[in-house]
This record gives sequence, C-alpha cells and structure tokens, in this order.
Amino acid sequence: MAPYIDERDSLLDLCCGVCNVTVYLKTASIDCVDVYSKYIEHLSKRNHFKDRKHSYIESDAIEFLNSAIRNNRTWDIVTCIDGVEHFPWEKSQELMAKMIEVSRKHVMVYTPDGYTLTTPHNTWGIEGGDEYQIHHCGIDSSWFIENGWKIIHSRNRINEFDKKPYTANCYLYSIR
Repeated sequence: MAPYIDERDSLLDLCCGVCNVTVYLKTASIDCVDVYSKYIEHLSKRNHFKDRKHSYIESDAIEFLNSAIRNNRTWDIVTCIDGVEHFPWEKSQELMAKMIEVSRKHVMVYTPDGYTLTTPHNTWGIEGGDEYQIHHCGIDSSWFIENGWKIIHSRNRINEFDKKPYTANCYLYSIR
C-alpha cells in the first residue's frame, strides 16, 4: 500500500477496527471510521496518530460516506481493510462505489478472495463487537479485475475458524 501513498495525503480508513494496518502508513491526516464504539474507544486510548491530524468517528461506513458526499468531502486515499466482507453483497458494492466517489487518488480494499467463514470471537480481545465481525459475503478477485481494480498484494493465510487455506488480496482502484 505504501508505494501509492504520499506523506502529504489525507486518508480515510473505513471499518477501521483498531487500525492494525493504517497505523504504519505515513500520511498528513487520517480519519478512522468504525461502527463499533469500543473499537473507536480503543483507538483513542492507544493514540496511534499523535504525529498527525486525526479523528476517530463512530459511524456506519455507508452512512458516513453518504454524509461526506452530501457535503462534498473527499480524501486522497480511502481504505477498507478487512471490511467489505462484513456487509451483504449489495451493500459491499454500494460501499465500494461510494469509496470511489469520495477519493481523489486511490481506493484500497483488502479482503479474502471469495467467502471465508467467521464465528464470534471477541476480535482484538474487545468484547461485544462480534455482530460486526461476521462475514456476510465473499468477493472473488475476478469481480475486482473486471471492474477496474488491480491486485497490489496477495497473502496466503489459514482460516482460524475452519483451518482452511485462503488468499487475501489488497486491491487498488486508481482515480487518476
């Protein structure tokens, strides 16, 4: 992801969880959005981004994007790391279309290639957010490629729930 990001960029991290990836990206500013209040509380306590302008926002990602679009708000980079699979298929498509709408440079999505099983498991040791961690869809890499995205990183993993191997990809959609 880093080669596509400049330290002067603004970044919107949707479905941020605890920002395990975006904390390492050097940007001028970052807005972290997640629907679950305990993830936002955890982030604010850790204060990862004290070296740059930042905000932690508790909101549904699609509702947040609808508001941003109404207010003509944009970011250079928009990310959704391990997030789109937590929406039903139609909502994941809506989310990605709106991400493209508010991005000035690039949209990056990291997600399993196809469906992977999840079960309630207190992600990051934070209780109560399991309803937001269930996978509701899987998107094959062919869909991304057919719709103008490119794969910029792939990682083979083992599913912690059913022990089956799978591939997760980081997809890039460039605006300009």
